[in-house]
Parts: sequence; C-alpha cells; structure tokens
Amino acid sequence: MSQTPSAKYFAGHFDAEGSISCRLRPNKKTLFLCCAVPGVCLPNISIYKDAFGGCITKVNHTEKDKEQNRTLAHQWSSQGLLETKRFLETIKPYAFEKLDQIETALRYLYYRLQWPVSANNIPMNPDVAQKTYSTLIALNGDKTSGRFEGKTINPCTNQYFAGHYDGEGSVTTDYQRGKNSLRLLIQVSSACLPILEDYTAAFGGSITRNTNHKTKTENHKPMHQACIASIESSYYMLKAMRPYLIEKQQQVDVALDWLTYRLQFPINPGRSKLNLDQEFMKYTQDTLRKLKDVTQVWDL
Repeated sequence: MSQTPSAKYFAGHFDAEGSISCRLRPNKKTLFLCCAVPGVCLPNISIYKDAFGGCITKVNHTEKDKEQNRTLAHQWSSQGLLETKRFLETIKPYAFEKLDQIETALRYLYYRLQWPVSANNIPMNPDVAQKTYSTLIALNGDKTSGRFEGKTINPCTNQYFAGHYDGEGSVTTDYQRGKNSLRLLIQVSSACLPILEDYTAAFGGSITRNTNHKTKTENHKPMHQACIASIESSYYMLKAMRPYLIEKQQQVDVALDWLTYRLQFPINPGRSKLNLDQEFMKYTQDTLRKLKDVTQVWDL
C-alpha cells in the first residue's frame, strides 16, 4: 500500500479479526505473548508487518479446506516484547471489543520488560513465569455475553468502521418478497452488540440474533448481525468507508455502482410497487455475479 492505514483502522480490524494469546516456545518450556491476525487477503495482512514488524506465515489447509477449494489463508504474528507493546499501545485508544485483552496483555508486558532476556538466554524469574501463566488464564477468561455491559464505547469513526467492516462485513443481495426484484444488503456480524449498535446509530438498519451461529459451550458469546437495507443508508455507509477500505474495496465499488444506478429510480411516498425496467433487472443480475466473483487468491 502507498499509505499506512490509521490507528483507528487497525483497531477496528483487530477488534474484528485479531487475537492475543500466550504461545509455547519451540523449546516447549516457556510461554510468550503474541498478537495475531489471520486473513485470505495478503495485502490486508501485510499492512501489519509494514507498520509493526512481525512475520507472515501461511495457514495450513485441512483436507476439508482443500475439498471445498477454500482460499489459502495467511496470518500475521507480532514478534518481540517491544514490538508487541508498540502495536497494542497504538490501537488501545480506539479498540473496544478486544480492549480487556489489550489491557491485560499490556500489564503483562510492562511487568515482563523488567526482566530482559540476555544474549545467554538466562532463565526467566519465577515470578515472571507465574505472571505469564496467570496472563494466559486471564486472556482466555470471561467470554460470556455480559462482558460488554456497562462499558462506554469510543465514538466509532469511518476509519474504525472500515477496519471492522474489512474483517466482519459483507455485501450481498436478497429477493424482496412480493416484488420479484433484488435488493442489496449490507451485513456486519459480531459478538459485541455495542459495536453493531454504533453502526445502526450512524447508518440506520436493524440488529438481529444470528441464528446460524452455533453456541457450542456457555463460554461462546452469542452472535448478532446488523443489516442495512435502505438504498440511501447503504450508499451513505459505503461512501463513508470507501476511502479507508482494503480487503472489501472491490466489493464495495461494485455495490456503489449499483446503488448509484438504483437511486435514479426513487420509490414514491405511497410505497407503491416499483416497476423497474428489464435493463435494470439485467444490470442487477450482473451485479450479483460480480459480487460473487470479487474473491481473489493472494499469494506470498
């Protein structure tokens, strides 16, 4: 990319796709803290490495992935205490869903940096080792639905929305009942209800419980979905995010072309049936095919 995305974009995208965990070192005796972001769009993963260092690796495909011809995925991982600390400090002021994890991780890093590892790899202080294990427990702790209650979300900006949408958003089409026509839908899924409420407060739409999501254990948070179907609201939302999008940029361009054309046929206040011409219906079908085709394999 020619320009590094803002910290707000990184915060939104990390809230949607990122994770913080304690991993076992190759010697299998000690743990280290790591931030990771997976994805199928390599340019969107590469921006993390360009801005914060770290490494990018290919995610091994399972036999099921190969059978279903799924796109090869990559993952960015942070490396080093100072680099991980810099990344988390950068996104902390704008993060929400992962804020608890970020604060827990930073407390650990501030504590851990009191004992730098020497060239001789001196064994870690026992207190630090205990702190590492307690951090691991905290990072994998409370994930229930009440986790976000009582919190105040930072005002979401267009950059944050763009980052979050690149991770969790989609543009699709749906048949309107009784109208024999297609409409465009913008959908964003998340377990963090306040973020979805921020979407609908800014752009309209509604929020529903995602019934396709299976809550396997009581530790799995219930998923919700924000849906923006209004033509004007959809256009305004995509236009606001467009300058900052990366992964979903092509998809949004296709949708904006359709919305711009669709706005030439306003619905009257009486909400009577709108008879769109055959040329427009053909254009809509072509748009649907384009939305399905806007998927690319990004190779290292």
